Order: sequence, then C-alpha cells, then structure tokens
Amino acid sequence: MKTILMLLIFLFSFLTLPNINSQTRDAIAENKSASTDSTIEKLKVLEAKLDDKFYTRVPNKDFENIIDIKISKQVNDKFTFWFSIIGIVLTFLGGISVFAAKKYVSDEVTKRVIGEIENARAKLKSEIDNELSNLKRFQDESKKFIYSVELERIKSEQKINPRAENVTELNKLLLKSNEISDDDLVPYIIDELVRIYYYGRQVKEIDELIKNYEKYPLLSPTWVNAALCFIDEYEAYGSKQKFEQSISFLDKALSITPGYGEAQGLKLLTFVINHDKAISDDDRMKISKEILNLFNEINTSLPLCAYETMGRIRRDKSSALFSKYVDKLYTISPIQMSEMETKANQYAVENKLVKIN
Repeated sequence: MKTILMLLIFLFSFLTLPNINSQTRDAIAENKSASTDSTIEKLKVLEAKLDDKFYTRVPNKDFENIIDIKISKQVNDKFTFWFSIIGIVLTFLGGISVFAAKKYVSDEVTKRVIGEIENARAKLKSEIDNELSNLKRFQDESKKFIYSVELERIKSEQKINPRAENVTELNKLLLKSNEISDDDLVPYIIDELVRIYYYGRQVKEIDELIKNYEKYPLLSPTWVNAALCFIDEYEAYGSKQKFEQSISFLDKALSITPGYGEAQGLKLLTFVINHDKAISDDDRMKISKEILNLFNEINTSLPLCAYETMGRIRRDKSSALFSKYVDKLYTISPIQMSEMETKANQYAVENKLVKIN
C-alpha cells in the first residue's frame, strides 16, 4: 500500500510541474516587453516595499512541507474517491455473494429438511404397516381357530344327524375361510363337502367345488371321493369324459400321496370298467396293458401300498356297483392279484394287522 501511495504522489508531482514552469516563462516574457521606465518605477516601488514588515519569510524546508501536504491532500482525495467507488462495487458484489450464499444455504437446508421428513415418513409408514400386518395376522389366526372349532362342530352334527343345514353352514364357513386364504382349513372344509356331495350323488356340485378351489392343496381323500362320483357316472353312462376325469382325480391323489392304496384300488377297478365297456379287441388289449403296468407299480412299491390296495378292493367286493368288476379283475390278472394279496398279508402279519381274506 505504501508503494502504491508513493507512486501516486510521484505521478501527481510530475503532472503539476509543467504548469508552474509555464507561469514563470509568461512572467519573464511580460517583463522583457515592458519599457525601461516602467521597470525602473516598479523596481523603486518594490524596493520601497522590501521591508520585513510587509512579508513573512518562509524557509525552504517549510515551503516544501506545505507543498507536500497540499499534494498529499489532493492524492488522498483522489484515493478516497476511488476507494469509495471500489468499496461500493465490493459492497454490491458482496451483497450478491451474500444473497447467493443465503440462497445456497437455504436450498441445502430445505433439501436436508425434506430428506429428513421423507425418511421419517418412510420409517413411520413402515412401522404402521408392520403393526397393521401384525394386527391382521393376529385377527386371521383368531378367525382360523374359531372356524376350525366351527368345522368340528358341523362334522360332529353331520355324523349324528345329516341335514341340509349342515351343508349351508359349511359353505358359509368355506367363504369366510377363503377370505383369509386359510390353506390349512379350506381343504378340510372342501373334503367334508365333497364327502356329503358324494353320498348325495351331487356330481355337478363336486365339479364346481373342485374347479373353484383347486388352487388350494386339496387332500388325497378329497380327490378319491370326487373320483368316485365320476366313476359312478362313467359306469352308468359310459361317458369317456367321465372316465378321463376319474383317472385324472385319482392321479392327483397319488401325486399328493404316492402309493396311496385307496386311489390305486379304485384306479384298477376303473380300468376294469373301461375294459368291460371296450368295443374292439385292440382297445381291450391296450386297457389290459394299463392294468398290468399298474399292478407292476403296486407290487414293486412298499408293502403298505399292496395292503391298502387290497383293502380297498375287498371293500368294493361287497359293493353292488363294483362287485362284478372285482371278480373280473381276478379273471384278467390272476397272477398279479395273487402276488399283491400275498404281499399285503405279509405286511399284515409283520405289523399285527388284520389279514386280507
């Protein structure tokens, strides 16, 4: 700063020197052009005034100080002016900077606040959803317990006193259980309904029930009871569609419980009915092959499978519908029937069960 100040003083001094020399040259020129007489007269007057009382003597040093002060004042005035201008500019720019900084800070704060709000909202929503989920789970579990008790009550009443009101109550219970997607209870309700429909020979109701609730893990006995209705229909009317549906239902039972003897026994008898209804020898040959394959599957499986299959066939021996087909099964495959019966009785002896006669 001192260097800049000295430079400014030097420049100012340099610029003012030409003005002082010019004034001196003008005065000299005027004196030269004056007449001699006039000059003498003036000199006399000046001489008369050259008395200490008419002026104040100023030493050279003081004179230089006065000049320095005057120059310094002018330089300082200039410096002050430009400093003020610069100050105004800086103030303006500073104001803009402050405004920009304020806006930046405001934006950042707003962004952070919004972020915190969103995080808090998300956390709160998660907590609420979790609580609602827990509440719904508790409600559903409570309903499942109530519905299961209701199912057992209806089943007990149905055994003692079968009536149409029980079917109505079961259907209402099924709808309520379906609302909470109870995979445990719905299959048992359907199983009870199919059993009732079977004894009432309500094939249409069974078909609709299966189609509407097949998405649930239905029980093996459900598929067997449903198949029984269609086997009856097939035996009575010879509908190929009923035959295929019967086999399909029995296969689903076996896919749930492999080697399930109830399904295996009914499947054998269904093939025998199909064999009995066949028109051509070729058809009968194909059906006989299906029966043989099924026997091989049973006799190479666990002894329990043979025991359950023989149990089903023995029960159907006393059935008005199936009795003649059991006899025909012994006629078509006597060796396989004997082998299966032997295996079943061995299992009965080993496990102290009733032998198959």
